[in-house]
Order: sequence, then structure tokens, then C-alpha cells
Amino acid sequence: MASRVLRHYDHDGTRILRVTFRDDDNQPMRVVKTSEALMRSTLRERMIKGIVVAGRHFGYLGNSNSQMRDGGAYFMEKYSRRSFLEYINEHKKAPDVTWQPKIVSVRRDLGDESYTFSDGVGMISKAFAKQIAEDMMLKDCLPSCFQFRFRGLKGVMAVNPMLDEIALWASENGIRHKPDMFDCCSWLVKMVFRRSQIK
Repeated sequence: MASRVLRHYDHDGTRILRVTFRDDDNQPMRVVKTSEALMRSTLRERMIKGIVVAGRHFGYLGNSNSQMRDGGAYFMEKYSRRSFLEYINEHKKAPDVTWQPKIVSVRRDLGDESYTFSDGVGMISKAFAKQIAEDMMLKDCLPSCFQFRFRGLKGVMAVNPMLDEIALWASENGIRHKPDMFDCCSWLVKMVFRRSQIK
């Protein structure tokens, strides 16, 4: 779980459940095909009264927008509401983590008069990916790609060690500028976005 709040309260992995509500056919529950009475007894009751699993009572904690669309939520073993709210308020005072890569770039989509190849992923240097992994406390794990939202851009970035090699080569050879294929004047690019990732 990525949330700092969830990691704080579920340090041993036994105190929080990720619950997804499904119909008998394992499809998301929708009012158009599930009766309102069943929806009420299944969803509303669980959200208000919680869930008992292995003799332990779990109460509704919250959900993200994507979880809500998928009919899912987090349930947490019953806790002192006061201590939880105190932690949330303390968390709100903490400054947001901001990524300030020194240089980013946007790559042009490939194509000719007939087609434009606009789908795909951006690139992130291996060194910058390691920095992100360290900040996320992933220990020795280096992901091969990241899903991101950054300054009006969103999508997937794949780790590309070639960006590190290009920066090293340019540095060793005293090259400071790159050709016009990128909209940036330095070889020290940490992330390369695709134009299709601008939202």
C-alpha cells in the first residue's frame, strides 16, 4: 500500500483489508441489475457496521476514486477514532513531496503523412528511478516502470538506462547541447515525456 496513513496503521499487514464488492457473477454491483434492497443490505450495512473476519471487527476506513469506481474500499480493524484523526491532522500539516527533476523533455510523436504513432510510454533515467525508489523506501527493488501524474502529464514511464549513458557520454566529451529532436537544450535529461501524455 502506497499511503503513508495505511503503512503507519498496518505495519504488520494484518490490520487493514482491501475489500471489493461484487455481484454473484463476479461483476461490479450496479443498481440496474442488482436490487436496491440487496445493494442496501450488502453495501450500506457493511459501510456503516463494518465486517467481521476471523473474529476481528473491521470498520470502513476510506477509498480512492479508482477504488470507488471499482466498488472497493479499505476496511481497518477497529481503532481509537481519536488517535486516527490526530494522525490524519498531523499528516495534513506535513509538506507535500514535490519532484523537481532538473530537466524534463517532451519527445515528438513518430509518424508520416498517413499515420502518427502516438501511443506508448515515456522514459525515465535509471539514476532518477533509483532516487524515486529510495524516496519510496523500496529498499533494493528498482521498478522497471512507473505510473505517474506530473504537472499536467500522466501515463507510464519506462526506465531507460540509455538516458544515463547519453548524459555520461555527453559529459565525458564536453557536449552541452543536443540536436532538435528534443525540446530541451541539455543532454542531462532525467525524464522524457510523449506529447500524447500531456492531458
